[in-house]
Amino acid sequence: SGDLLIVDKSGDPDAVDVPQNNIGTFLGDTVTGLDIQGSITFTAGDDVEIRLGGGADTFYIPAVNAGQHVLVNAGNGFDTVYVGTTMGNEDSGSLDGIAGIVQIDGNSPEAKDRLFINDQDTEFEQGISTTFTITNQLPVSPDIDDLTTVTRSGTTGEIRYTTIETAVLNAGSGADIVDLQATHREQSTVAGIASTFTVNAGGGDDIINIGEPVTGGYSLDRFAIDMDPANPTTRGIVVLVNGQDGRDTVHFQDTAPTDARSLAFVQKTFAE
Repeated sequence: SGDLLIVDKSGDPDAVDVPQNNIGTFLGDTVTGLDIQGSITFTAGDDVEIRLGGGADTFYIPAVNAGQHVLVNAGNGFDTVYVGTTMGNEDSGSLDGIAGIVQIDGNSPEAKDRLFINDQDTEFEQGISTTFTITNQLPVSPDIDDLTTVTRSGTTGEIRYTTIETAVLNAGSGADIVDLQATHREQSTVAGIASTFTVNAGGGDDIINIGEPVTGGYSLDRFAIDMDPANPTTRGIVVLVNGQDGRDTVHFQDTAPTDARSLAFVQKTFAE
């Protein structure tokens, strides 16, 4: 493996002391912004860790070269990370340039860290569907954070994140397939719900599959929201699906359980 190289802005004060909100970009193999005079370019194969400061920082990752592993430690504050786009283009983007591994750690506090995964500019190709797969690895002990991974067909990269409260996947204009096998866990450590996962399906006739592959089929157990947040077990979170344009289909997959279960829509909104 390559060397670990660190870009450190963690010495910046917390926003409550002296507001200092950093903006930076990692493009391919180069970091700009973050009060850097010029830029820093890394060698292929190096592991890069970027430590943001204590303010409400914003960081953009439009592309990561193959063989590059980039870790963004967001630090304290209510931070925002965009993957697949650049500053000023927050409502568009593409994951075509994510060929390496991106990992985002929201750090503390357990509220208001946001991750936007942008693929809106990926256009429809006749007969070819773009597939997104979202999985979550539970921690082996309570002092370790769960890890969520997002991949997209047609790219070699991975997007991984921990301690993020709000995650948004913005799909493209084609007939996308979103396999939502599991989401990140509720991050709030007090009674309440602070975390959500949103799918904006974009144009096209999209399919959203919700359910985790298990022995015997699929299960929705990982999506159960604890009724007593003070004593969490599953720590499932709210999932929002915005079909946008096209004729979209949502599959709730719960074929594995053998016990009697009830599944109902307790709240629904159809805008089209």
